[in-house]
Amino acid sequence: MRHRIPVAALIGVLSIPAAFAYETGAVCVRDFSPGITCSGNDVRIADVTVVAILEDCPAGDPSTAEASLKLRIDNGPQSRYDIGVFLSLNGNSALSGTQCLHDYLEPPLTTSPTYTDSDGNGKPDLSGGPWLDAEPLDPADECGDIAAGTDDLKTLTFRFACVDTNGDGIVDISACASWLNGPASTCPNISGATPGSGARCACDVLETGVPFPAGGRVAGLAMASSGANLSLSWSPSCSASDTDYAVYEGTLGSFTTHQSVVCSTGGATSATIAPSPGDGYYLVVPRTASKEGSYGRRSGGTERPAAASACVPQQPSGCN
Repeated sequence: MRHRIPVAALIGVLSIPAAFAYETGAVCVRDFSPGITCSGNDVRIADVTVVAILEDCPAGDPSTAEASLKLRIDNGPQSRYDIGVFLSLNGNSALSGTQCLHDYLEPPLTTSPTYTDSDGNGKPDLSGGPWLDAEPLDPADECGDIAAGTDDLKTLTFRFACVDTNGDGIVDISACASWLNGPASTCPNISGATPGSGARCACDVLETGVPFPAGGRVAGLAMASSGANLSLSWSPSCSASDTDYAVYEGTLGSFTTHQSVVCSTGGATSATIAPSPGDGYYLVVPRTASKEGSYGRRSGGTERPAAASACVPQQPSGCN
């Protein structure tokens, strides 16, 4: 059985800058360049690592987390210019979604940056700036560039959706990078750090390192007649991250037939339902906004299967 990743091990000390260069809202890639597909691979956001978790998924707003994440912007064999960064904030696509963070390599810039290998991957990098100014003949251009064969490491602190698209227990995020191939265009500020074509941007879905809250299980399910209806009640989930419950009904004797009859109780630990004709059985499954937990265990200790048409995808936790 899978166990939760201890959040405490990921929480560190963070000094947060007073202001950020980035903008948020309807600033995904296609908000600037409608219809493009981002088919390039010159510059990529290669990976994301946690610097500090300020609010994990179960705390505060259970559908989002707030963290400081370090982005590694990786460049290929040619220098590229006016680098832009796009991160999805609501769990959809940084290319075609509706809510994003848009950032760039902001001033101060320098024509002679000092490279190190601060992440130990064997590749020269700039960590936190000052970023490269590869366009010194254009003083109006204030967007940072990236040298051939180098990385830029940039840390951003922001709030983003708790989604786990591959079910591995870690929150992931859609991320895109954009660039220009040459210094012909002037990029005066963040508004210019956008792709000119689909060959000038690349997108990936990356693990953030933030644990995704798995669903738990309930106990003590009780049933009582209420006229023609059934009243169900149960104990709260063993997982503090669960904020809601779903109820499933199946045909007695055929214990894989359960289908949803209630996908949300509004967080209540009770529900009144109109039962189907015949003999039936009922399962109550705790859930978060995007995942549900255990359907309970069979007498042999194995997990009951999830419904074929579940309210949300299943990801049970290790709580008992």
